[in-house]
Amino acid sequence: MTAIAVIFILIAMIGRVGASARQQAMRKEAAAMIGAIEIAIEMFQADLARYPDDDNGIGSANLYDNLVNDTGETTWYGPYMEFKDEDISGGHIVDPWGENYNYDCSSPSHNSGSFDLWSKGPDKANNTSDDVTNW
Repeated sequence: MTAIAVIFILIAMIGRVGASARQQAMRKEAAAMIGAIEIAIEMFQADLARYPDDDNGIGSANLYDNLVNDTGETTWYGPYMEFKDEDISGGHIVDPWGENYNYDCSSPSHNSGSFDLWSKGPDKANNTSDDVTNW
């Protein structure tokens, strides 16, 4: 009986370690995606002398559309980034937790003069310590 209890305790401990490693990997994936999107946004800005539209600071649908689909402007030389199917949902760029990345260039709180780009992180709540950001 004691041996079975020890085995269950070890399984529980390994499960927690595995979950923690999985969350850490997802945070790194989100940070890498934010870095890649930043580069694509800067390439767009260099070509069009403006940042992609930001859905009034609340989303990423216009961001995805502007980076991937021709805007009709003569200096648009994209697509600026290619996305995997699992990175897009409903026309939005989504983080590893299935939530939309947030993008704000109209009134960025952290990167004045450019844009804020962030994931809400595993708790899916804004302005918490687990957010993954470009600031």
